[in-house]
Amino acid sequence: MNDPPRILVVEDELNMRELVKDRLEQNGYEIVTAEDGYQALIKAKSSRPDLVILDLMLPKLDGYTVCRILKSSMAGPIPVILFTARTSPDDARRGIDMGADAYVTKPFEPAILLGRIRELLKTGQPAEKGTQVPPASEVAAQVEHPAETATQAEPVTVEEKQPEETPPTPPETPAEKRTELKELEAEQEAQARAEREHKQLEEEQRKLAEKQAKEKAEAKARAERERKLAEAMALVERERKQREEERKLAEKQAKEKAEAQARAERERKQREEEQRKLAEARALVERERKQLEEEQHKLAEKHARVEAEAKARAERKAREKAETKIRIEKERKQLEEEQHKLAEKHAKEEAEAKALIEKERKQLEEEQRKLAEKHARVEAEAKALAGKNRKKRKT
Repeated sequence: MNDPPRILVVEDELNMRELVKDRLEQNGYEIVTAEDGYQALIKAKSSRPDLVILDLMLPKLDGYTVCRILKSSMAGPIPVILFTARTSPDDARRGIDMGADAYVTKPFEPAILLGRIRELLKTGQPAEKGTQVPPASEVAAQVEHPAETATQAEPVTVEEKQPEETPPTPPETPAEKRTELKELEAEQEAQARAEREHKQLEEEQRKLAEKQAKEKAEAKARAERERKLAEAMALVERERKQREEERKLAEKQAKEKAEAQARAERERKQREEEQRKLAEARALVERERKQLEEEQHKLAEKHARVEAEAKARAERKAREKAETKIRIEKERKQLEEEQHKLAEKHAKEEAEAKALIEKERKQLEEEQRKLAEKHARVEAEAKALAGKNRKKRKT
């Protein structure tokens, strides 16, 4: 047994594989990982693990096939724990039939998995010479015809026979020469067959190595495509956020426009109220003027009645009348001057309101134009990016 014990974890899901690896490393085990069936067989041969934790649903070779090959093609016993999300009794029974030593379901309790590992490492025998993995042709045969290959044991090894030296013999008879010639031909044929099998084995191993290199290159290319896809998704997300900001800006502009319109409406109502008050003031002045004329008429009648009373009294009344006229004229002029000032103030306020509305309208039109230009630029960039993505997918 290795020190610390070495465990091969075969799991195609990255998160689960890393989780199991971390938990076992925290408990003092040395961990080797594999993500598919072929890689599991190669790692089992090269790393010589003391125990294998094996998922059932694996790419390339499923867990049942890997378990059967490990159990039937190894130099020494090695414990295997099936580690899967399948919980039916048939799956467990099939795994045990394939030679598995334990069955742990996902999601798993770390304490249960560690207990199974300690139990098997304590009772099981370590693989002193490592696991012998058969060539690719034998693995393919076991996958396609499991019933025919389930009884096979260790992989076949070919040893070339060396010619043996024989002591001098007496002259042989023709029958003995024919027998010896047949034996020599059979031996040469066996050597040729062994040589062909040896070359075939080397060719299969070379093809397996090429296939692994090709899979590694494909994995690297797939990772690069995923990275580029992540970058494209990030760009799309940035554009979405930018469009969201533009939408919020448009909403803010619409709100400001509505507020400006409401403010203009309030100012219009205020001007109408001022005009109403001015009309009321004019009506009041007109009533006062009429009242004054009435008073003047009454005063004239009264003056005519009392003119005969006394000259002094008449003169006094005349002076009072003149003073009254002067005062009335003065008040009339003051009233006209106030009306003129009020009209000028109203005209000035109306001109300022019109200028403010025109200025806000021009600002709003300028912002809308900039927003339209920005939106057109973003759409052009999105189309260019989509064209690049299409070209990349075509290439």
